[in-house]
Amino acid sequence: MARLCAPDSLLTIVRKVAALSAIYWDDACFPKAFCEAENNWLAALSQLVAGYLYERQGAPVAYKTMAKEALVAAGSRLREPTARFCKDVWTRFRKLAVQRDIGANAKLNPLAYEGETSEPIAATAFVASLAGHNFNVLRWATQQLSFGEAASAAENLGRIRGVGVKLASFYLRDVAKHAGIEEHAHGQELYFQPVDRWVRRIAILWGAMVQPSVDIRDDGSEDERAAQLFVNLARLARVRGGDLNAGAWILGSQILDGDPGIVVRELAALDRCLMKSLVWHQTFARILAPLLGK
Repeated sequence: MARLCAPDSLLTIVRKVAALSAIYWDDACFPKAFCEAENNWLAALSQLVAGYLYERQGAPVAYKTMAKEALVAAGSRLREPTARFCKDVWTRFRKLAVQRDIGANAKLNPLAYEGETSEPIAATAFVASLAGHNFNVLRWATQQLSFGEAASAAENLGRIRGVGVKLASFYLRDVAKHAGIEEHAHGQELYFQPVDRWVRRIAILWGAMVQPSVDIRDDGSEDERAAQLFVNLARLARVRGGDLNAGAWILGSQILDGDPGIVVRELAALDRCLMKSLVWHQTFARILAPLLGK
C-alpha cells in the first residue's frame, strides 16, 4: 500500500475511535482472564478456546460454555495435558452437544481431536506440545511476541482446527495489549488486526477519504488491505493499531445502531453518536465523557 495522506479531520476521528478501545480493555473485565491464565495452563487454554476460537460466523453461542465445561471436567486434576486429556475433552464436548441437540461441527471445532500428529490439530494437542512453556499458551504467545515472532505465532495458531488469520490476530492483539508489547517494534502490526465486518465496513469508508484512495470490498476478499489501512492510519494518528481495531469493534457492535455511514466520516456525527451513548451505559459514560469534554 502506497504511503497515505489523511486529512486532519479523519485523524481526529481515528483518535476518538481508538480511545473507545478503553471500553473493551476496561479494568472491570479485561485483565481478569489473563491474570488467571498467566500461571495456570488449563485457564490459559480455556481462555483461548472459549474466549477467542469460537468467534467466527455461525458458531453457536453455547459452544463457549460447553468448551469451558468440557475442559474443566477433563483437566481440573491434571498437572499437564495428555493425549488422554485431549480425547476426553472432545468426548465430553460431543456429549454436551447431543444433550443440547446441536451439532459438534468436527470439521471446524478447535477441540476436535484425531490424534497427536494429525493436521489440523486440536487446541488441546497444540497446548500439549508446549512443554517448554509449562503447557501455557499465554506464556508461549507472550514470549513469541516479545521476540518479534508475531508471524510465526499466527502461523502456529493457524495449525489449530478452524483457526484462520482473523482468530489468530484477535488473540495476539489482546495478548500484546495485556503484556504491554509495542506492536510496531518488529514491523508486524498486521498480526494484531483481526478484520471483522465492522472493521471492514469502517475501512471501506476511511479508504475513500485518504490519498491515494484505498478500494476495499465488503466480501472479505481484501481483508489484508483493510488491516493495512488501519495500521497506516494508526501510525499517522499516533495511536496503537490494536486500540484502533478494538475501538472500531466497540463502535460498530456496541454503540452504533446500523451502518457506520456518516458517523465515521464526520466528527460532528461521531460526537452526536457518542453523546447518545452517554445516557444508557455507565462504563461508556465514564470513558466517553472526556472525549466529549463533559
